[in-house]
Amino acid sequence: LHVTSPAAHARRGRRQRTPVWTWMLPAAMLLAAACIPLLVWYAADAILNSSDGELTQRTTDPTAPGYEVLVLPSPSHMVLSLDPAGELASVTLLSLASNDRGGTALFIPAETLVEPDVRLVDVFGAEGAAATRRAVAELININTDDANLLDENGWAGVTAPAAPVPVDNPDDLSTPPPSDDAPGTVVFPAGNVSIEADQAAEYMEWVNGGEARARRLDRQIAFWDAWVTIIAASSDPTTIPGERDSGLGRMLAGLANGPAILEPVMGEEILLDDGRPAIRVDVPALRARVVQMIPFPLPVEPGARPRVRLLDGVGGLDVASDYSRGLVVAGAQITIIGNAPSFGTERTQVVYHDKRFEKQAESFSKTLGGASVQFEPLDD
Repeated sequence: LHVTSPAAHARRGRRQRTPVWTWMLPAAMLLAAACIPLLVWYAADAILNSSDGELTQRTTDPTAPGYEVLVLPSPSHMVLSLDPAGELASVTLLSLASNDRGGTALFIPAETLVEPDVRLVDVFGAEGAAATRRAVAELININTDDANLLDENGWAGVTAPAAPVPVDNPDDLSTPPPSDDAPGTVVFPAGNVSIEADQAAEYMEWVNGGEARARRLDRQIAFWDAWVTIIAASSDPTTIPGERDSGLGRMLAGLANGPAILEPVMGEEILLDDGRPAIRVDVPALRARVVQMIPFPLPVEPGARPRVRLLDGVGGLDVASDYSRGLVVAGAQITIIGNAPSFGTERTQVVYHDKRFEKQAESFSKTLGGASVQFEPLDD
């Protein structure tokens, strides 16, 4: 016979009762599991039927009200060229015309000033290629799709498929004379010379003693002109380095596929206080020229330019050709071009949706001949 006290029996009874949470927790888990399919269906429906951030195109007639089309950035590329000593010698800005048929190459001297006493070559020497690319982008107020850094070996690699390149050389290029009464050695004589791939960097970046630094831009243009001519005349696709649909290969193929404009960036040649040669350029004129060759550029950094929808409110206007260029010079990034929801608008309007862009909106108004300016906040 086993006898227990009433108090011990009460304690054992309390221990044997089932706590509430032991059945509520599994029930809650089962309910949550049952809700998962409903949540998945609701989320999928919200995502698949959302048009937020998406251009919903309903009109396909370019002459009809409501027609809009997304604008892709103009193809562009930057080449940073180094001389055999590894210093920045020049920057070449490349762009292509419509359908990659022709384009422009703009040659910028390495001695170009980006600050009162800082040149591009100084930026490269102190901070490297990425900082130099950004300095060029800030100078011209746009960015490029891609960039190449070509040293002596790099130039040999990209020009090898077309080498030797016959160049109409404008000057005798000579080594410095060993003494006052002894002439230097002519390395590249004036006239028609054949430039081998391993000579390309040396030839284009050569500077004769006492000559203006910008003079070598003439030799660069002469080389590029001959190089593009070889590519245009060849039926062999391997004369183009790399891929034909991207990077430098695309630029060369496009330049060879139509009229190619090759021109230097000229400026005032000066000496800085420490004796360094420098070139001071007309920045507004340079930026205007760049917009002519790259009509729909990328901003220096995302968000740096207000994104603009440019709409024809009259009907029959060529807004892309007649109005976009001035807006881009004023700082716009054209992302959509098309027609207003209805024609018959009596006055040009600049409508902006972010208070941060009030000054830019006023600038766009002046560009468009005194358009009315209106702020409309967006609910989303």
